[in-house]
Amino acid sequence: MKPLERIFSHRACEIYYNEDLHIVQTVWNDITVSSDEFRAILNGIIKALRKSGASIVLADARRMYKIDPLDQQWILDDWYPRAVEAGFQYQGLILAPESYNELAVKTISQKYEEHVVHTHYFTTIN
Repeated sequence: MKPLERIFSHRACEIYYNEDLHIVQTVWNDITVSSDEFRAILNGIIKALRKSGASIVLADARRMYKIDPLDQQWILDDWYPRAVEAGFQYQGLILAPESYNELAVKTISQKYEEHVVHTHYFTTIN
């Protein structure tokens, strides 16, 4: 198994390329960030998709901080179309059950065009 290649690093989130699985992986660290920082992190995912040619994002969002409603709308209006253009087609979201972010992340994902981005939810990495 090859080591993960770190593509983006921030105190709140690490973004890696997993060459063995040909996926982009994110790990959130339960740190509150500003809107600008949050958007920079998500733009790092687009950078990772472009750099790797991957179409799958596996996000461990169990420790993701609360997503501001304005950032939720930005994801839908701005980030999502650019991510799809970068190759985004599938996502696996690891979420803490019954958390605020579980609801927010699922609400955002349900607004993606289902035939463009396919989403699966998990509660553990295993």
